[in-house]
Amino acid sequence: MRNLFVSDGLPTLGCVVRRYTADELVGAKEIADRLGVGTSIVHDWRRRHDRFPPPIARLSMGFVWAWSDVESWARATRRLSEP
Repeated sequence: MRNLFVSDGLPTLGCVVRRYTADELVGAKEIADRLGVGTSIVHDWRRRHDRFPPPIARLSMGFVWAWSDVESWARATRRLSEP
């Protein structure tokens, strides 16, 4: 399995580098499927909620998030129940 390395924040000496596997990366469709909502809801959350996690990348297909970031936000806002 390939890994993707993404730098969080501005390129400075103190930046944090996180390692992701392919199954940890999600687009709006995967977020919608995992949370049981439509993709338009995911895009609304991104625009309307300051604490919705920022995407880690933007590709021609759209934004890409780390599922762990979205999952934490969803649990904190009760959009996803505890396991």
